[in-house]
Amino acid sequence: MNGFDSENHTVITNDGYRLQLYRIVNPYRLSNKIGYPILLFNGLTESPQKYISTTNGWFNRTTGIYTEYDNQFENRLEIDCRSDRLPPIRFGRNIAFTLAACGFDVWLTNVRDNIHEASHLRFNIDDSRYWNITLDHYTLDAMANIDYVRRENIKRSTTTVGIVCYSLSCLSIFQLMSIDEKYNDLIRPLFLLAPNIYMRSMLSLPIIFLGSLEPVFRNIPQSTVDVVPILPYLANQLEKNEFLRIMYMFSLMLLAGSNNHEFIPENLYRLMAHFPNTVSLQVFSHIGQRYSNHSDHHLYRFDYGSKENLNVYGTLKPPYYDLNEITNQCMILWHGSSDLISDDNDIERLQQDLSVKFLEIFHNDYSHLDFVNGRTVNMTVVKPMVEILFRLGYH
Repeated sequence: MNGFDSENHTVITNDGYRLQLYRIVNPYRLSNKIGYPILLFNGLTESPQKYISTTNGWFNRTTGIYTEYDNQFENRLEIDCRSDRLPPIRFGRNIAFTLAACGFDVWLTNVRDNIHEASHLRFNIDDSRYWNITLDHYTLDAMANIDYVRRENIKRSTTTVGIVCYSLSCLSIFQLMSIDEKYNDLIRPLFLLAPNIYMRSMLSLPIIFLGSLEPVFRNIPQSTVDVVPILPYLANQLEKNEFLRIMYMFSLMLLAGSNNHEFIPENLYRLMAHFPNTVSLQVFSHIGQRYSNHSDHHLYRFDYGSKENLNVYGTLKPPYYDLNEITNQCMILWHGSSDLISDDNDIERLQQDLSVKFLEIFHNDYSHLDFVNGRTVNMTVVKPMVEILFRLGYH
């Protein structure tokens, strides 16, 4: 894996889903102690490949130096992070590889409706019971991933883990901290990149459209069409066909916003090779419910309808996640003014509703995709992230 070693692990959730969990191993550090564990969580319909495929980089197993290049292998950038006491002088764009080069124990997570990296102990993907998946179930996946990594590190007396969440995966972490107090203390620190917690002010037309089909999707326990097998072919065609390229870029602009300064075409071609993955239609239904809820700011669990709600929750109306229960004081937030998914108004409302304040807040003009794929992400995201970890003693 770009000079790093890797390990495949299987996580079993409480309700029987098997999730693939990937570990990035720094071979230069094997003779020393393994670093502090950091879990990376994906956005909606994304796979862990998002974190490792969007940059040209290579780790030298002999010297311990990670090198990144711009596209066409120009502008060589060396990241020397061999010191245990000081952060590097330079930083790479790739969050996962830069953290691994600095000795952190990096884990790439999955969710249950990515059928290429998840399965079930009893149900196959043709069984409708497999697809009873909502935003609530992503929280169970987050819990299973965190607990697994903690068990793997318990021998080293490491009781806490760091988390980098992006987009909708931040919602899973917030929901988890609101229903189980211990995770407020176990997650240290929590880095939130363009968190999609509240959705009332979201301007992403494709997501709004899919959410508007909520009444239809609510009763269809099934996935979206699996296009993953043809994605590498489509990504290759993007570089050859100007019309397809224009349509693709226009679609991404409608989906996530745009910032021409941060735009790197080759990164988005690579993104196309792994995006979108399969997702449960009921997830879009749940997003639609959250988006259309104008009565209050509560994050309600999935609304199955009054009759089924009685069976599932014991009440006619679904309960909600109380954000006042979140007490984690080691949360760091990034958000952008060109982001159509995580709108600034929703971020401001989130800050008002939390009973704790963010440790640090970084605001720029990024669109939603720029927080992982942007041209200057090495200085605006990766640099402060690594420096905060060193400053707080998590290294």
